[in-house]
Amino acid sequence: MPSKRISSYTVWILLTIIAFVISIAFIHWTGRNMIQSGLENRKIQRKIASQLATTSFKKELDKFALLVNGIRNQVESMESIPNAQEVQSFLRTQLKGMNFHDSLVISYLDKNHIFHYSVTNTAINANELAGESVATIREPKEIDRLNKLMETDELRLFPPINLVEGWVGIPLNFRLQKMGESVGYFAPIIDFKAIIDEIYLHPTSKDFVYKFSCNNEVYFDRYTVHDGTKVYNTLKDAEFYQNYDQLSEEDFLTTSFTHFGAHFTIGLAYKKAYELNEEQCLLLGSWYFIVTFFFSVIYFFSFWQKKKRKELKVQRDQLKSHNEALQRFTFAASHDLKEPLRTISSFSSLLKRRYQHVLDEVGMEYLDFIVRNIAK
Repeated sequence: MPSKRISSYTVWILLTIIAFVISIAFIHWTGRNMIQSGLENRKIQRKIASQLATTSFKKELDKFALLVNGIRNQVESMESIPNAQEVQSFLRTQLKGMNFHDSLVISYLDKNHIFHYSVTNTAINANELAGESVATIREPKEIDRLNKLMETDELRLFPPINLVEGWVGIPLNFRLQKMGESVGYFAPIIDFKAIIDEIYLHPTSKDFVYKFSCNNEVYFDRYTVHDGTKVYNTLKDAEFYQNYDQLSEEDFLTTSFTHFGAHFTIGLAYKKAYELNEEQCLLLGSWYFIVTFFFSVIYFFSFWQKKKRKELKVQRDQLKSHNEALQRFTFAASHDLKEPLRTISSFSSLLKRRYQHVLDEVGMEYLDFIVRNIAK
């Protein structure tokens, strides 16, 4: 069987559709590249924000350690155990030029973990725990850590705790020796909020959720340690990571480090999933509209041309049919009109042959004239 020829119009439509599909695919590819580029940029920004948070956290802890070291040097320079008023004086001296203010309390405990006093720069008996044992407010594992503290000269950070003062404290403790023997230890505790406020004050922090943990066992925010212990305040941190149910562990970039014997982990995740900004959406939308409009115009113009060609073909076919009918009519009419003339010509010739001896020269000339003109 002979193969059907594909019309030029069909080829044109197929090429138009292919070009349209390629254009839409290109725009889609461009959009995917925008998203991929945006995601890669977000990863870089998250990594930078994580480094900034870690650096800020360490810097604030180091500043706290500098204050504690200053107090330790003054305490150790005394022959006897300093009293609350003396420690308060040391604290006020060290606080000059620092922004900790009332967010710091220093307690002295003997080697049996009994509170002797707790002071701030404004109060002598800050928490009314004098005479109380740590065992009444802390877990046994915390007592074990305090026992190990009295075996080293190093500053030791302890996991954050919910303080009776109503805030989250991070203790940075050091032992006190007299006559070569450990007689107790000092427990300077700073408000954790004062440590991480610098992180939350950074302009980029509004885009992120932070997850803080210590020794892989304690999670905490600016107002609460989430370890099951009693909480002494009613404030809730709206930025606590568990408030963002849509986030999973895979969304967090974590950084871990050890500082003064405590292992900290800071997790960082975007609060919202990535979306193209308004300018990018407008650009892609404009491209989709322009391409769709352009190819729609081409398609409808081609459709209009095809319709016009069909109309012209019908008109040509009708004209051809009319011409053929006219030719047939003309031929028939001509044949019918010539029949009488042929009869006249025949009889004129017959008259000439039969009556040539009767007709004169003029009559014969008339008959020849008739026959000649009929033959034309």
